[in-house]
Amino acid sequence: MKLAIVTQNARAGSKQIPDEFLILDAARALGWDANAFPSPEIMDGCAPRWVPDVMLYTHAWTIPVQPRPNCKQVQWWFDLCWQDASKPLEQQARFRPDVMKSFDLVLMKERGLFDAYRDAGINVAYMDQGCWPPLAFGIAANNIEPEFNVGFAGGCYANGGRLDLIREVAKRWEVHVWSDHLKWSDEPVVQHDAQYNRALAQTVPRCRIWLGTNGRNDVDGYWSNRTWEILNAGGFLLSQAVPGFTATVTFDDPTHACCLIEKYLARSGQRRGVSHEGQVNAWQRHTYCDRLLQMVRILGGVE
Repeated sequence: MKLAIVTQNARAGSKQIPDEFLILDAARALGWDANAFPSPEIMDGCAPRWVPDVMLYTHAWTIPVQPRPNCKQVQWWFDLCWQDASKPLEQQARFRPDVMKSFDLVLMKERGLFDAYRDAGINVAYMDQGCWPPLAFGIAANNIEPEFNVGFAGGCYANGGRLDLIREVAKRWEVHVWSDHLKWSDEPVVQHDAQYNRALAQTVPRCRIWLGTNGRNDVDGYWSNRTWEILNAGGFLLSQAVPGFTATVTFDDPTHACCLIEKYLARSGQRRGVSHEGQVNAWQRHTYCDRLLQMVRILGGVE
């Protein structure tokens, strides 16, 4: 398999290793001939005789792609396209049907909204992000004494359910939040700069319990990539219940979450068992190698 990853992200000057480069590492681990380029034109100029089987665009592409013989072109949305639940699809700033229809396949998290995308003529399929186990190698989460009881990492938006959860939990426990969205706010939490990838993996052992929620309550099946990053590093993740998600302990609402926090803070042995099972689950089913193989099956009509 020859894979070209088309991305405008770069390693230099970034707080994180972009997921695109984790995917590149995963493709090479599968034995694929994989390379990354900032644009199709630069790929054609740098490697005119190298013809990929798949071109994977991993950011919000803004112009239609041109058909390529013997090459499937796939757009993988890491974030939400349907950002404002109060507006119909055609009024979403990120919705570009002329662009999205030019791809052979669009991979997204917004599973509950797929009928609307398909009605617009877009070939869409579900794809979550994943984890890359080497980021967690050398981090023995279960052998480090945690500093904090409850932590959360990820975006916190006024129109989502995350702040409701954090506020409820903060009534009983000090909550440490790694996010850039709460800066200069008066939320009752201990704030830290956002962390990703390797830096987040090193932070995971600092908290006994990590909270996980949907980015937006009206988007079926959408959860933060921090889900897999935290499980990857051996953290205990207490996550909102999502259909089909069985990787860790789940809660139904903030009140239920608080009951589970109280229970598991008092049971360190059970926490370690759940953390281990979650890490094994992530490594066996939710790596970027798994996601790439899933993409190939979708393109082949198997899924």
